[in-house]
Amino acid sequence: MATSYQNASYFRFCVATERNPNEEGNLDPPTTTTLTASASTGKYGIPIRTTLDNSTTVQYAGLLHQLTMKARSTVRDIDPQNDLTFLRIRSKKHEIMVAPDKEYMLIVIQNPSE
Repeated sequence: MATSYQNASYFRFCVATERNPNEEGNLDPPTTTTLTASASTGKYGIPIRTTLDNSTTVQYAGLLHQLTMKARSTVRDIDPQNDLTFLRIRSKKHEIMVAPDKEYMLIVIQNPSE
């Protein structure tokens, strides 16, 4: 069975945000949030591919793997037939998005204020 992250594919993207009318009433082009870093990890949180330095990657991968497993466990405790599909964490400095799968976990870190 193929997973959505087969071969630890590397994803780059920007997230489009709200469009606002300018003074003439026309819609401005959508603003974007810049991708700061991304990483993909194996089943046990071991980094496979990343845009961060090694020590930062190991720190993010290890901590986010633990948090994701705890969140997954919480979702399953509430409803045993349910599963965690996406985790989004927003802090003052970063927005961290985690997409866990059976074999891989994709982590995207972006700066939401840019």
